[in-house]
This record gives sequence, C-alpha cells and structure tokens, in this order.
Amino acid sequence: MVFTNFTSQERMVLLFLGVTLLAGGVVRWTKIQQSPVLQIQTASVYEEMSTFQAVSHELNSNAASTEPTSGEKLATDGNININQADAATLQQLSGIGPTLASRIVDFRSEHGPFTQIEDLMKVKGIGTKMFEKNSQIISAE
Repeated sequence: MVFTNFTSQERMVLLFLGVTLLAGGVVRWTKIQQSPVLQIQTASVYEEMSTFQAVSHELNSNAASTEPTSGEKLATDGNININQADAATLQQLSGIGPTLASRIVDFRSEHGPFTQIEDLMKVKGIGTKMFEKNSQIISAE
C-alpha cells in the first residue's frame, strides 16, 4: 500500500489537504448553483415583515380610538377600585408592576374582596410606603 511508506504526520497532512480540497469544491459548486430557494425564502421574509407592520399599525391606530374595557376603567370618582380592577389597571398604581398586580388579583381570589383599602398591605410586597403613595387614588367600594 502506498500510505504505509508515509509517517503519521505526512498522512495527516495528506488527509488535511484532501478534506480542504473537497470542502473547496463543495463551496465552489454551491456558489455556481445560486439556489433560488434561498431567494424565495428571503422574499417571503420581507413579505411577512411588511404584512406584520401593516397589521401592527392598524391595531395601534384602532387601540388609540377605542374605549377601555370595563376591567380597565377607573372608578367613577377617579379612583381605582382594588376589588374590581384587573391586573393591567392595577399596574397604573405607583410601584405596582405585573408581579404585584398578579399577587393582588390572586389574593382577592383566595380571600375575597378587600373590605378596606388598608387590607391591600396584606398582599406580599406591598408595604406602608407603597400603600401611602397610592392611598389617595384607590378605593375598596
């Protein structure tokens, strides 16, 4: 056999050269082919993006002109009713993010409606300072 006359390092070099030559041939063949499948996929991505932008723009313009749902409305006296407000409305309060709003809704579901606004401090994460910041704009009625 011809390869038995070479050292292990020489065989590795020959193997490397063979693999490099094969890889170069594959790359060159791929460039020559210029597959139309890639062009179609690129075109469809641009088409999807423009459709998404159009729908997004339409939804944003409609959202600005619609009335909020009953769960999102403030109480008639300008306060947020902590017994009726959904999580999105509760997030309008100072310091209340998605996590705390979810805790308030869960607390209300487990323990029933708040009898007074001070009961809000029973929710984990709501302390005296946060309660005082919001006490003027919440109600439990």
